[in-house]
Amino acid sequence: MNIRVYEIGIFILLAVPTIYAMIGAPFVPTHMVQVKRMLDSSRLKKGMRVYDLGCGDGRLVHVSAAKYGCKSTGYEYSPLIWFWAKFLSLFWKGGEIRFGNIWNQNYRDADVIFCYLLTQAMKKFEKELVPK
Repeated sequence: MNIRVYEIGIFILLAVPTIYAMIGAPFVPTHMVQVKRMLDSSRLKKGMRVYDLGCGDGRLVHVSAAKYGCKSTGYEYSPLIWFWAKFLSLFWKGGEIRFGNIWNQNYRDADVIFCYLLTQAMKKFEKELVPK
């Protein structure tokens, strides 16, 4: 078995953010019925600014943009899942999927923020990002 240095480098580039992302928000796709229920209960209106943190495949981002006319952005930190979401964006119009760490973004213009995180990450989110 002959492993090259660049193969190890590629593995590390993909694995480290993915492992980090899984610590805060593992990829658990939400059923579309639940997505629509979440969006309906949020009382979204055209032009509202929506963020989905740890957006996974981006379904919430795209539905909120397409059905409600929102300015929707999703952040995903796992390179493999982000790539999948970008691919799916070719078929779902509206919304934007960005690769990035959710802790390094500015959400001051947000009307609605969706996040499905593990307990510790939710506590950190509330402490650091939710204004009191």
